Amino acid sequence: NPEGHNDLHQETLTGRSISQGAPTDVMMEKPVCDAPLDRFQIMNAERCERAAKELNKYAQKEAHIINDSLKPNGCYYDVTSIPSLVFNKGGMKDTTKTKMDDPNIKAVCKRAPLFEIVPFPTCWNQTKTNIHVVERCERAARELGLPHTTAQVMNDNTKPYGCYWNREYQALRFNPNGTQERNTTDMNRRAICKRT
Repeated sequence: NPEGHNDLHQETLTGRSISQGAPTDVMMEKPVCDAPLDRFQIMNAERCERAAKELNKYAQKEAHIINDSLKPNGCYYDVTSIPSLVFNKGGMKDTTKTKMDDPNIKAVCKRAPLFEIVPFPTCWNQTKTNIHVVERCERAARELGLPHTTAQVMNDNTKPYGCYWNREYQALRFNPNGTQERNTTDMNRRAICKRT
């Protein structure tokens, strides 16, 4: 392929994260997804059910859909008696008004992926850092669902530092002695970064 990429991973290579093979959902011990900062509310019933299957915490994995402005918004388990999965499409959006101490409402939240491919050869954003170990590079490739997950270790100070995806060759590279210069013209090498 002269463009050096395939359609399956096009959105990965433009900077969006795709996490496959790693847990991306978590159940909170409270009604809202507010902290830590990598937890976000699930906003559709299908995604809610998928999260319940992934978590596999309770038997019920089919969401009961409600529209109740007095209950938390989004996806949660109500464990008052028999645990039931609820998706509230009309719940309260202001989490400051949510009854935070209700031990029977446990929010099901999506977790931001740990790894991300960025559209540059290096990770130079305050929220992302380079990967310094080849094993973590390969783990990141697996979690991102890349087609090749064994890194070719390079020792080239003219190529990017750390872990990156080479679009031209569809290959995972790890370069412990590479450059960390902010090169925005190299469109073939995309850094794989760890969220900080």
